Amino acid sequence: MKIAIHIGAHTTDGDHLLKSLLKDKERLLNSGVLVPGPGKYRRHLREALAYAEDVDLTENQAQEILDTILEGATPDRLVLSAPNFLGFPKLAVENNRLYPHAHSRMETLMGILPAKEKELHLSICNPVVLLPMLIKQGTAKTTSHAILHSDPRQLKWSELIRRLREQCPDNHLVVWCSEDTPLIWPEIMLSVAGLAANATLLQGGDDILAEIMSPDGLQRYQAYMKARAPMSQQQQSAVAAAFLDKFSISGALEQEIDIPGWTDALVEEATNAYEEDLALIMQMPDVDMILP
Repeated sequence: MKIAIHIGAHTTDGDHLLKSLLKDKERLLNSGVLVPGPGKYRRHLREALAYAEDVDLTENQAQEILDTILEGATPDRLVLSAPNFLGFPKLAVENNRLYPHAHSRMETLMGILPAKEKELHLSICNPVVLLPMLIKQGTAKTTSHAILHSDPRQLKWSELIRRLREQCPDNHLVVWCSEDTPLIWPEIMLSVAGLAANATLLQGGDDILAEIMSPDGLQRYQAYMKARAPMSQQQQSAVAAAFLDKFSISGALEQEIDIPGWTDALVEEATNAYEEDLALIMQMPDVDMILP
């Protein structure tokens, strides 16, 4: 059995991916893909991660955890998703590093889940968007000083990915940008589910577009796509971009960036640094990146 683990990051896909995949739960199960609801495993794995920080789990204990999740099913592929796999939001940034403890948590998680093949799926985003969202979602007690005073120009996803690859070298890693998500959502779903790129699209394939596109625009987009199927991923992304340009809901594509002391120049410098970081990630070996 192969296990696909959607590890976040915070403020990107959230539970959208899990909810979209669960719409096709039965169809996926018929294809050998089990997508359990979050209540089936998140608490168990959170407790196991905390326990395994101090005590090594035995093979029997690890197998018991997996058996609890499977509930007697014998799938070819198991899909798990939780942003806190990387760490809790208040610890997302420390000393201008993203998820400084993620590599050790992933190594522990890999030991908890007894499967020969595992995949990590990670959505990333521009740090100038990430930091305000972490602050907005937190409280005075949960938002750390490190997050409030981080320099977005120094936060490098490539550094996190490098640590993940070094700590978990045998695990396949798939990455995409949250900014691209509306244009590549069907491909993301198929990738996490382990289905071929030319597979029949899943029911939740338009879920993200439905949140940011007017109902009339979405209806026209769906009719256009149906009339011209099949399309390559690049063609689908181009069509989605064109319809969003014309039918996006006012303000839906805007991100509020409001942190005291940040200037327009800093935001521009950080965005340029993020784009340079993406170029590095695309060149990294053993990392697959989903692009529009």
